[in-house]
Amino acid sequence: MKLKKCLTIILSFLLLTATISLGVFTVSAAGYSGSCGENVTWSFNTSSGVLTISGSGEMSNYENNRHFLHLEGINSVIIENGVTSIGNYAFYECSRLKSVTIPDSVTSIGKWAFAYCRNLTSVTIGNSVTDIGEHAFDSCIFLSSITFSNSVTEICGYAFHFCNALTSVVIPDSVTSIGKWAFAYCRNLTSVTIGRSVTDIGSSAFNNSPAIESISVDSGNAVYHSDGNCLIKTASKTLIAGCKSSIIPADGSVTSIGERAFRHCTSLTSLDIPDFVTEIGKDAFSNCTSLESINLPGTLTAIGDWAFTCCERLSDVVIPDSVTSIGEGAFSGCAVLENIIIPDSVDHMDKSAFQECAALVSVTIGNSVTSIEDYTFYCCEKLKNVILGKKVEYISALAFAGCQELESITVEGGNSVYYSCGNCIIDSASKTLIHGCKSSVIPADGSVTKIGENAFLYCRKLTSIVIPADVTEIDVFAFSVCDGLTDVFYTGTEQQRAQMTINNDYECNNYLINATWHYNYVPHTYGDINGDDKVNNKDLTRLFQYLSNWSVEVNEAALDVNGDGKVNNKDLTRLFQYLSNWDVKIF
Repeated sequence: MKLKKCLTIILSFLLLTATISLGVFTVSAAGYSGSCGENVTWSFNTSSGVLTISGSGEMSNYENNRHFLHLEGINSVIIENGVTSIGNYAFYECSRLKSVTIPDSVTSIGKWAFAYCRNLTSVTIGNSVTDIGEHAFDSCIFLSSITFSNSVTEICGYAFHFCNALTSVVIPDSVTSIGKWAFAYCRNLTSVTIGRSVTDIGSSAFNNSPAIESISVDSGNAVYHSDGNCLIKTASKTLIAGCKSSIIPADGSVTSIGERAFRHCTSLTSLDIPDFVTEIGKDAFSNCTSLESINLPGTLTAIGDWAFTCCERLSDVVIPDSVTSIGEGAFSGCAVLENIIIPDSVDHMDKSAFQECAALVSVTIGNSVTSIEDYTFYCCEKLKNVILGKKVEYISALAFAGCQELESITVEGGNSVYYSCGNCIIDSASKTLIHGCKSSVIPADGSVTKIGENAFLYCRKLTSIVIPADVTEIDVFAFSVCDGLTDVFYTGTEQQRAQMTINNDYECNNYLINATWHYNYVPHTYGDINGDDKVNNKDLTRLFQYLSNWSVEVNEAALDVNGDGKVNNKDLTRLFQYLSNWDVKIF
């Protein structure tokens, strides 16, 4: 009796769950059935796996409610004549569904209607469908064929997003609008044909589809045209979509490369941008990971935000002297870019412009740039030489953070705000060292009284630093993550050091504080044993003579070459290694 009662409770629960998920339905020997609209019903044959939608009028919409998700084994959907719409989310994530028949009575396909039907291979759109909703077939990864009828007027955003098996798309003449990202991430899409009536193509409609090699537009289209496998908006002369085989026309019909035009075109290896082009838009070539060379024209004035970000094989770029602005992150992540010259024409360079260009060795910034913003050269780990122009008025404390190999910093003469000395950038008015590097020698003439925020941030190759007694303040994060710093040579007394203000909020300057401090240090030219202000083989000879007890004159401050507090053959070895270009430090 108790078992019977228990089974009754379980069956009641299952029926309640099914009612919540699918609405009221009937169970029969052949399968299940129920309603899915005011005058629309469904029936599912469990033996054949066929789901049939029948009746008249519209199917119901199921916002975020996967209506048939719990009917396992649906492999085919037949929508009978009389049904006029396919509801939102109607067949969402019916993962075994392989085929769909859409009759001529259907006029609209709702958003997410067939999204994530991963085994759906082909779809024929009925002759009355006018609009295909957002995400309608999103992530149908095996959908290899679509046949549009001439009734379709609108393909909404993301409609065929991530349909990886699609190889070609023919947009009929009836279509007037293609939504944003409609065919984006279709990895095997090779050809796109656009009809004469399309007047609006949304952003990134064909983005991240790297196999595209053919783009054509009907010659009767009044808004768009194609040339050289480029999709061009005629009136604005904007190239809105390109592909691996694009040849940009050089007849003046293109003056702008639009936002995301070639984004994620991972098969593009090189491109010539012809004269007449004045602007490269946001993300235009971002993540073109095979792009090795690009020729920028002498007419170009603006390079947009993230235009070439993560073009990881782009090794050489010549910025023409017509360019006036370089956008945020424009060349960030260009991992093999080695040298860059910012011409005098550039007066604006936004933050992160060359961030994480791991191979960048040399940078010359022209005489019109007025500010170096946050992260402009952040973590350019091989950057060694920087030359800043005479009009720079602002340098972010994070502009060069993480440039571990930086060893030469120069500010052009005539700059009214900054100057360079000893491979330090110094704010003249405040006497603040704002940027240093592993080879910095802080001036000891009173011109530096403060080491600024982030001045040596992430300078992990800095092993020792000489700090003049004139320095009375060291700001927050000045020596943060300088984990190679072992010795601080201070020209003042221990009492003077005690009066120095070191901002150690968050223990950010612990590497400085915990280093070994040497007081009353007398600055000298490291390795200059004979005192002639040069370091060469003559000093090696003089040190050998001194250690051999010859009666020779020496610069006593320079004798301890390896900085261990002793003068012996180890110093001779260290000087020999240094002069032989070993990666060693001398003191």
